[in-house]
Amino acid sequence: MNLLGWGNGMFSWWEVLLGAPVVGVFYWFFMSSFRQFRDEEITPG
Repeated sequence: MNLLGWGNGMFSWWEVLLGAPVVGVFYWFFMSSFRQFRDEEITPG
């Protein structure tokens, strides 16, 4: 998957540098929101 159409399927370092932080932040946001939702469901009221 090339976001800007560069690389033509080859491994490029900038895709890793741009992709890793985005995936990390998205994963952290998903886990934190899921944990908050789970805690709210468990606690009464």
